[in-house]
Amino acid sequence: LLKNINGSSGTSNPERFTRIDDTVFFSARTASLSQELWKTDGTESGTQLVKDINPGRASAPRFLTVYNGEIYFAADDGTHGRELWKSDGTRDGTHLVKDISDGYYSSGPEYITVYDDMLYFRAETRSYGIELWRTDGTRAGTERVTDINSGSADAWPTRLTGFNGYLFFVAEDGSTGRELWFTDGSTTVQVKDIYEGGSESVPREFTVVGNTLYFTATEGRNGVELWKTSGSTSDTEMVKDINGSGLSAPRSLTPFNGELYFSANDGSGRELWKSDGSPGGTTLVKDINGSGGSKPEELTVGDGVLYFTADDGSKTGREPWKSDGTTDGTTLIKDINLKGTSHPTQLVTLDGELYFRAVDGKTGGELWKSDGTKDGTTLVKDINTSGYSTPSELTPLESFLR
Repeated sequence: LLKNINGSSGTSNPERFTRIDDTVFFSARTASLSQELWKTDGTESGTQLVKDINPGRASAPRFLTVYNGEIYFAADDGTHGRELWKSDGTRDGTHLVKDISDGYYSSGPEYITVYDDMLYFRAETRSYGIELWRTDGTRAGTERVTDINSGSADAWPTRLTGFNGYLFFVAEDGSTGRELWFTDGSTTVQVKDIYEGGSESVPREFTVVGNTLYFTATEGRNGVELWKTSGSTSDTEMVKDINGSGLSAPRSLTPFNGELYFSANDGSGRELWKSDGSPGGTTLVKDINGSGGSKPEELTVGDGVLYFTADDGSKTGREPWKSDGTTDGTTLIKDINLKGTSHPTQLVTLDGELYFRAVDGKTGGELWKSDGTKDGTTLVKDINTSGYSTPSELTPLESFLR
């Protein structure tokens, strides 16, 4: 245990861990302070409250993001509503960047993203609704990028992703539905109206592999499939109609060995797929569960190995798997729970090993690790000997996992 932040009053609920150099910032609560901004250097004495932003109530810091050596986040100080804040890790250096929506009416900054030496996010004002904003960290340099959905209507920008010299995102302009857009900070345009006729393609799962931005979308005829773009209208296209009679609904898009790996359903079940961006190079890696789909989840790359969880349909249930991208090299690591499923989750890698939470049928939900072999897959520690410790928010920091 690093520190019992909330003493005997209950859980401190630490979450939203974000690192700057050797310091990790996070949100935690105590009985007297409620949910506020904290920091730690990995020692008990170095685990401290940064600032009580909303005395007597919760400022509830969210969307913690590193920018120019400081931490930016959304918080409510009880006076201005939920607005954009920043901190250098000291009490005096923690302050409101700008009251975007004057008064207690919250602008509610979300999806805070660094791009081209600026911080982009979405925020709401009564005059313009929910639109795209950016900041250089100063009050004067915090401004609305453009009014995508004119007037007070909401553009709902989301999926903010820097790629190929632009910030790509999804937005609603009031006529074409939620579609793919990009901006360089001065010019903001729609990349393509993928689902024409006023309906929306709702692009999701933005993932960059090399010079290609992959995402999922529907153009209304083929269901939700895998798409790609390099930024122009002409090269924004569906990669492959994986499920010709329905929707393949690709999930967990993950770069690995220069290709894109993901979970998809070709009509016979959800399995592990990969793509080089061409129709012919978009193929099933392995049919793990021939009778309904193994439903791969939590794709995680570490030290030249793709880890994930899957259910092969046998009595092993959902367990940890690994792949080198080939059919023969896609294998079960270990049947951790011989009586059922270990349901591994929270997969992260550190120093060449995989860490995760699992249930072995004896110890409950505890911390496990694996070097990719059956014998090298072991319980780290039974933290709660009388139940579940349920470790979460697993965060690598240098040679430690916090």
